[in-house]
Amino acid sequence: MFDFFRSAQYMPCPDCGASVEQTEADDHVCDSERRINYEAFLEAKELTRELEDYFDSPDGRFALWEAEQQRLDDA
Repeated sequence: MFDFFRSAQYMPCPDCGASVEQTEADDHVCDSERRINYEAFLEAKELTRELEDYFDSPDGRFALWEAEQQRLDDA
């Protein structure tokens, strides 16, 4: 099933995420702005995962419940 990815013509650069033709992978130079954007994307993805984990925990569920109660009291 994953043999397709091994023989794909283009693969993402692990440093900047750019789609790079495999025959030109050794010559690829990352654009600094693209690298920064890609790193920010990865950090946002990690932060989202951490928030999801927190809100799935007992403390996180309580925090959500408490925020909802405050919101209803303020309405």
